[in-house]
Amino acid sequence: MAIEICENCGSEIGKLEKAFVHEQHIVCALCYKKIKTTVQEDARSKKNVIPSDIQTYDNPEFLPLEAIRQDEKIIYEDQQNLTCTLFWPVIASILIVIYGFLMIISDSNQNIPDSYNNIFGLLIILSAPIELLIAYLRWKYIFHVITSKRVIKYSGVIIKNIFEAPLEKVQDLTMKRGILQRILNCGNIVITTAGRATAESKWKNVDEPYEIQNILSKIIGGSSGF
Repeated sequence: MAIEICENCGSEIGKLEKAFVHEQHIVCALCYKKIKTTVQEDARSKKNVIPSDIQTYDNPEFLPLEAIRQDEKIIYEDQQNLTCTLFWPVIASILIVIYGFLMIISDSNQNIPDSYNNIFGLLIILSAPIELLIAYLRWKYIFHVITSKRVIKYSGVIIKNIFEAPLEKVQDLTMKRGILQRILNCGNIVITTAGRATAESKWKNVDEPYEIQNILSKIIGGSSGF
């Protein structure tokens, strides 16, 4: 029986060892494992190459500087569209104030300043700015980041919630836009990733959603649906 020689390292492949074929060359198990690992790493690195027409920068505006990894560049970072995010909370606050005043006015003819209606009316009116403040704080502490290595979503005023996924894990992009979002030129982008039980991250009210979707599509080389 002829002794097989590994064409990569030149060592003999024993009778009890398994010979592998890589690109029509006979290699031993150890060399095949090394070659396979090298091919996978090359494929990942090629997949994450940032196209030359996409601009990058070093100093983040929202992402903490210590969160940046070695050789990582910032491609995109922004908050939600403020007008679109606060539109419905503002409408709700106006309605709350109107309702509170109606409660006070409806009781004013009774000349009872300490009536329950007056107290409840004032409490309802005071709840309106609290509602707006909560909505504003939620907006202020939500931001989305695309780097040369990851997609990241930060959220939470007190308790920080951080979603991040390597670019090579991103499988699909979906953009959705309501009527108000179309008027204000913003939209929602849903990022689907592999290898997670909860495999979606929803970026709400993103400015220029088509541009962000195109950037992500160029980087990951994936397809997306509207």
